[in-house]
Amino acid sequence: MKAFTVESGRVSTGIAVGAVTLKDVGADVPGLVVGRRGRGNRLVSLPFQLSLEQLVVWREKGEVLVYYASPVENEDGKINLLSREGDNSSEKAVCFFRGARDYSGGRSMVGYEKFPGDLVTKGYVSQAGGSYCQIVAVMPKEVVFRTAYRNELSGVVSEYFYVYDGENILVL
Repeated sequence: MKAFTVESGRVSTGIAVGAVTLKDVGADVPGLVVGRRGRGNRLVSLPFQLSLEQLVVWREKGEVLVYYASPVENEDGKINLLSREGDNSSEKAVCFFRGARDYSGGRSMVGYEKFPGDLVTKGYVSQAGGSYCQIVAVMPKEVVFRTAYRNELSGVVSEYFYVYDGENILVL
């Protein structure tokens, strides 16, 4: 599946994979930090299994951009993301919804009555004036989905609509 990062009406191809610390062993491994640690927050560390070439780049730079990925279950029943470079299956796409924030009081992601994708994980970031969530999900082809953010100070809601067309995520 193709991988995308979605944030406040902007879509970029690929997901930037940094480092997460595994609690069990205290080691840094390639992964995606979803949310934030601390009171009122929820941090999820989502390990990423990289190809050998990507792992070399990750070790040198501390980050690598992954363009194709799939969620997989590990031996412990936890979900990891597996890099699948060249996986051109076009029925679904993996998306990292980064949430949004601004300096006038924060924003929060407005939820769905029925989320149109398959949720992989969700984390929360709490800050003065509001909070927002970050989501990793598998989104289906040709289904319109949206993100909506409400400014805690002004009450203004910003909505963005998207569709995955099998090649790209389009902002409508």
